[in-house]
Amino acid sequence: MKSAALIGALFVVAALCGLLSYEALSRRPDNTLASRWRQAVTVARSADRTKAELPAIRKRDEATQLFLEIASAGLPSTRSRAAMLAGLLRVRNALADPTRRETLMIDAAMSLRESVRRDPANDDAAYDLELLLAKAQRSGRTIPPTRPHGPSKLKGSPSHGKPGTGY
Repeated sequence: MKSAALIGALFVVAALCGLLSYEALSRRPDNTLASRWRQAVTVARSADRTKAELPAIRKRDEATQLFLEIASAGLPSTRSRAAMLAGLLRVRNALADPTRRETLMIDAAMSLRESVRRDPANDDAAYDLELLLAKAQRSGRTIPPTRPHGPSKLKGSPSHGKPGTGY
């Protein structure tokens, strides 16, 4: 009788340990910065694999919003990279969507400016911004230093540099 109670108690302890192990190791929704980054990258890559243009534009818009969320918190270098990628996705959509081209190019420039502002050492963002502004100028279009139609889609104040300098 005593040994049966001991065996029963061991089964209870084993079941409890199994339950605790399962809870500790089971996959839960991960809302960390790394998981949000992975999600944004996954959506952006799926847009590249999408053949039809309209679904690809929608996926890039979704990835842009995810990167903008990431750009609103965290380390300056991470925020800068996220803003830069949002800007590049906007440029890609601008090339594919002539009806929103001007707005997307302005938003792309703002994202790239914000990227440079958040991390001045981000040479890729500075290069991409200068390239965008130079190509716009060569095509006869100017991109204003701030968004003329309302506030930035990025959190934080926009950069106010000398027009044509990009930052």
